[in-house]
Amino acid sequence: MCEVLSPLVPELGEAHAPRTQLDGRLLEAVGHVFGLGLRDVDVLTVDDMRYCDLATIEAGFLLFGSAFPLGGSSGIPHVICAHRSGEMTPGGEAFIRQQVAEGKAVLIELEALDESFVRRLVGDLDVPELAALSPRLAQFTGGNPQFLLETIRHLIEKDGLHTATGRLPLPPRVGEVLTRRLQGLSPSALQAARAAAVLQSDYSFDLVAEVLGAPLLAAANAWAELEAAHIMHEERCSHDLVYEAVEAGMPAAVQRLLHRRAARVLSGHRAPPGRVARHWLSGGDPGRAAPLLLEAAADAAATGRLREADDLYSLAVSALIATGDQEGAQRVQILQANLNMPGALQGELPPPPAV
Repeated sequence: MCEVLSPLVPELGEAHAPRTQLDGRLLEAVGHVFGLGLRDVDVLTVDDMRYCDLATIEAGFLLFGSAFPLGGSSGIPHVICAHRSGEMTPGGEAFIRQQVAEGKAVLIELEALDESFVRRLVGDLDVPELAALSPRLAQFTGGNPQFLLETIRHLIEKDGLHTATGRLPLPPRVGEVLTRRLQGLSPSALQAARAAAVLQSDYSFDLVAEVLGAPLLAAANAWAELEAAHIMHEERCSHDLVYEAVEAGMPAAVQRLLHRRAARVLSGHRAPPGRVARHWLSGGDPGRAAPLLLEAAADAAATGRLREADDLYSLAVSALIATGDQEGAQRVQILQANLNMPGALQGELPPPPAV
């Protein structure tokens, strides 16, 4: 038996022994070892099945059939194969669908955890600082247990529990998973994901198609591919981690181009000037952003949102300096200083300066 198995396990044979061909005796020996390993086993679990190629999957079914032939006296153990949706090879996916269609297998798709379950899971970890982050963690990870635990681990390792006030970081292991998923997309689907990541809260299917300048039917096919890969769910990203992964892998030139295109599209849809301005800034055009930032700041100040107005005026100052308009920047700084005047709360600020 050892000599027969030596082509697969060299240490079982003699040193420097010639390699034999993979003949029927080897297959019979592998089947025998497989049967011994499953003796008295009730449930066999195969994890990370996505890493198996089609030949390995087919060989596994053949070995299983040889160990437990139909009509045999031994009971057949249950087999649970786990894999992430959208990450199987096309051949592996087709083989699984065939087994399901023939009644030989049942496909069970696990749903994401909702916010209440995320809160319970976070509570079970007994890390007090995590309690306040539960809603953000649920949105950020989309309720994916692996992504949730990896994000928490990353926050703890980087001591980010006390400083996680802005966007949560993309954990490296989750980034690797999402990057592989994105690499499997067609070019049109990848561009649709990039447009959605740039638009973020502003996006819808129609806006993504408009930003890309793509026909609706072509965009619909790309969208269907994103949903099949669990990148999108209905008309939104499946979780915020998708935004992070798409942005991390997007070339800077493409990102600037999409932001400028998004600014034009949103302007045509009468989007709030502050949102449009931020796209112009990200697109590398501070000159177009400055007047929109001033408009948004004046509106915020007039309605008593002074902190927001202050932030917008600061952005406008930076934008004007970037364009070389030092005088305009100084006028905006004076206007910004007037936010602390008593009349600011009653909307009595002077009009914004022309730029």
